[in-house]
Amino acid sequence: MQHCPEILHTILQATITHTQSGRVPHVIFDLDDTVFDAGSRTRHILLGVAEKRDIREACPEFFDRLSQLSNDEIRYRVEDNLNMLGLTERWIREAATQAWWERFFHMCDIDEVVPGAPQFVRQLHEAGASIVYLTGRDRIRTEAATHASLAKHGFPHDSRAKLILKPEASQCDFRFKREEVAGLAASDFIVAAFDNEPRHVNMFKEKIPEAHVVFVDRRHAGHPDVPHERVVWIRDFTA
Repeated sequence: MQHCPEILHTILQATITHTQSGRVPHVIFDLDDTVFDAGSRTRHILLGVAEKRDIREACPEFFDRLSQLSNDEIRYRVEDNLNMLGLTERWIREAATQAWWERFFHMCDIDEVVPGAPQFVRQLHEAGASIVYLTGRDRIRTEAATHASLAKHGFPHDSRAKLILKPEASQCDFRFKREEVAGLAASDFIVAAFDNEPRHVNMFKEKIPEAHVVFVDRRHAGHPDVPHERVVWIRDFTA
């Protein structure tokens, strides 16, 4: 797998070329840890727990260590963050974990963006691409906050920008995306797809082999899958 920041320019030029030829190129973007930095949300939730009076009195180093971390240092799983911070007190770990599960999927509107993401997606949109936000977020918990966050950060949010959310939170992200991609590929011309999960980018490469598939290497669920050798990777959208 090759680090290829220049792929952004390649995809933009392909979009322009296809648009000029009369085609409507579609570009798929996952949301969490692809264009939005979900680590910023986790950090915000854990800071809220750490600064509670009883927890700060019992374990002041929890807040101190957490406040020194950047968003990029935040890990995917809440327990991995607690381990990294050296938090051993069981009742505090339980409080932090409960807060994360209660709030994480309801606070999408506070997310910060992956550097360069809004600008790049706008460039594609202005060049004629239809944008597809294909996410494992579900409608009930996240739809309103997701629309608000897309608008707040200046992502395309019109008739040529489609948001596809899971109908139910319990649905498997992988199966949901696989079905949606199969449907999109049957009716639309997909020029590129971006995701932070290795198994998802591998599925994209299988379903739409002619598309540019890009692995956004930030944080992911830790599945053992390794991205396909023909999938390139980027860290952010600042190239």
